[in-house]
This record gives sequence, C-alpha cells and structure tokens, in this order.
Amino acid sequence: MNLKKTAGIALITLFSCMFWYGYSFWSPGEEITETQPEEQSPVYYKLHKAGEEALIPVSVYLNNEKLLTFTRKAGGLTPRERAEVLVGKLKTFIANNENPDKIFPGFKNGIAVITYDEQVLFTADVKSAEALDMSVSELALSWANRTRKAFGSLELLNDYELMKIIADNLENNPEYRETGIASWYGGYFHGRTAADGSIYNMYKFTAAHKSLPFGSVVKVTNLRNNNSCIVKITDRGPFIEGRIIDLSKIAAEEIGMLGSGISRVEIEVLGKV
Repeated sequence: MNLKKTAGIALITLFSCMFWYGYSFWSPGEEITETQPEEQSPVYYKLHKAGEEALIPVSVYLNNEKLLTFTRKAGGLTPRERAEVLVGKLKTFIANNENPDKIFPGFKNGIAVITYDEQVLFTADVKSAEALDMSVSELALSWANRTRKAFGSLELLNDYELMKIIADNLENNPEYRETGIASWYGGYFHGRTAADGSIYNMYKFTAAHKSLPFGSVVKVTNLRNNNSCIVKITDRGPFIEGRIIDLSKIAAEEIGMLGSGISRVEIEVLGKV
C-alpha cells in the first residue's frame, strides 16, 4: 500500500472518530455547560440537550447552586432566552452589591414574581408551577429561597403548608364566624415587630385581629369573588372602625383585594398552631 493511500485511510478514520465522539457528546440527555466568557463567573446557565432546539431545558446556577430550570416558553421567550435574561439580572445584582435579604416573592400585575427593592428578577409561570404540582405562590417562594440561599442569605420561613394541613383536617369551627370589612397592611410595617413578638413579613400568610388568640388559623373568604386564603393571627388591629381584619400583602393578593385595598369578607376560625 502506497504512502498516499495509507494517509488517506488514516484521515478518514480520524474524521470518523471525531464525528462519533461529537455525536456522543451532544447526544440527547447530556447537559452542556455554556458559561459566560469569564469562566469564574458566579452565575451561569447550562443547556440540557433534549427535544426541539427552541425548547431545550436550561438550568441557571449561582455560586454553584442550581436555582431553577426553565423548561417552557414564557412571555414569548424560549427557556434559553429566559435564562440569559436572569443571568444578566443576577450579574447586575452582584455588580451593584445588592442585599439578598431584600429578595422576596410577590405579585406584579397579577403575575407571581421574585423581586428585590420592587424590581423584578424573574417570574414564576403557571405552567412550571403546575408541572411541579405547586401554586405559583409556592413556586415563587421556592425560587426566592433558592436564590437567597445561593447568596448566603437566610431563607424565608413558611408555615402556610402547616396551616393548610390544619385547615384540611379540622372541621370548621361554627362557634366563631364573622363578616365585615378586611384591609391589608405592608410597606411601613414590613420588618417590624408584630404584637405576638414575631417579625412582620408582608410575604407570609398572616393577619391582625383585635381579639382572636395569637396562632389562630383563620380562613378568609372574599365575598366579592369567593376567593379564600388561610392566615395565622400574629398581630393586633385593624384600628379603623368597621374593619374586622388586616391581612398581609400576599394574603390580600391571594383573595384578589390588593388593588381595591378593602373588601367585604367572611372569616372563620379553623384551629390554632
């Protein structure tokens, strides 16, 4: 066999090996890291090669902690585009030396969001929540806590699940029902000490009542739209005549009275924690 023929066979063999190696590396199911140009960046995303290119799941990482995985389009953006937006916002957050203690879940224009100083970091879409068998409120809390944890900040406490378990397993208490006007409070009071000694957090399902014992678990139903939520009594108030309960901001959002500020509600005591 002459030298040229031998060299040709060798090149064909080499290119074949490279092709099969490349195919194996990019095969479905593999995770491909696509970091930003500076490899030591604390925030980056990874692509999961599977399905249509526009719908490849993308995970976002912060300080080597996985924050979340985008699997669906939302707001007209593909998972990769959503990841790129989030990475950019997190880089800005880091560059500006923002305080991760100010990261909270919430709602903006009816959409569950994760914010800091009223600025939106990212959204918790309904389809992602449904896929995880969660409400968008629960998903937003979960993602907010992952982000806070990755920054080394304390996670937000959430006893809403405990209160829901009590509500689901105890018969309604017919001895205490009350109908009247509800309002909500936040802003100035957020981070201040409530009457039971806890720190008031407008993103937790709590409420103020004039006389119910602290720790009472109360179902609040908005009589305008029949939406309801479950709150724990941690504070005293409201101190405006004619109002029977002051809800936290997230509770007011849950029953659809955030915009109106007040609404006629029915409250019933379910138990105590």
